[in-house]
Amino acid sequence: MTARFTDAQFLGSKISVHLSRFLKLFTKLVAYLESRDVATVSDVTEAIDVLDYFTSTSKWWSMTRKEPGLVLRPPSREPRNFIKSIADLQFGPNTLQRISNASEKLIRFLEEHEVADATQRKDLSESFVSSWAILSAFACKGQGRNVTTEADFETAYDILRILFFYVPSEDFKALTVIRRLGSHTNLPKAASVGFSPKFERKLSLSAAANLEKVHSEHLAGMASATSGASRTILTNSIRFLGQLQAAKEEIERLDEEHYDSTILSALQMFEAIGVSSDFLQNE
Repeated sequence: MTARFTDAQFLGSKISVHLSRFLKLFTKLVAYLESRDVATVSDVTEAIDVLDYFTSTSKWWSMTRKEPGLVLRPPSREPRNFIKSIADLQFGPNTLQRISNASEKLIRFLEEHEVADATQRKDLSESFVSSWAILSAFACKGQGRNVTTEADFETAYDILRILFFYVPSEDFKALTVIRRLGSHTNLPKAASVGFSPKFERKLSLSAAANLEKVHSEHLAGMASATSGASRTILTNSIRFLGQLQAAKEEIERLDEEHYDSTILSALQMFEAIGVSSDFLQNE
């Protein structure tokens, strides 16, 4: 995966070297979160999807310790070109100094607590340094700048700390699942299914829509972490499940006469994955 980036230089080494260290660090992390001592290919896949998250989406730096989840947004750039673009970045002296200081502190901490042997401590430190540098560069480039600042390192340092100590393993697995879903052939078929105005009207008067109105204040509070679509999360889900069912039946447009069967099908899909449809019948 990293071989395609051997031609570009970044902080005195090939970009591929820094990427390999980044991927090894996160491969170890996701394996550790699953209480395993040996990493597997699936762990590498999750690590690659973490890298894809930082290179293909925007505003990932808004993650905080109070809200440590990975905010899933549609891709906004081509990841490989974005990775290659950091070769043109200049690292400000303050950024480099902060990375150096953080590396020295990490080495001392590992030595004081006798973590592993000297070779393993060196490898771990190098992985963190490369990860700090890469995330600093991604934060800088993602905000349209070409010279890193001390704030970019602060972002990289905090994000790495959050990912290691606050984010559960399910978040990392979600990245891989969503990438697999995003490339599924059923998705573009479902997206092409349209709705008639009468179908939309019935949905806007449904129990799901009423729940959204009753709890609008709570749903609006989710918008900062997801998107405005969270305010209509129930009706959007039913609409999407209807599109999936329509695509399966080769229906290009859902009209008023399809409404009842579409709702029933959506509820059956909820039931199939263990979500009781009672939540729509008992407000």
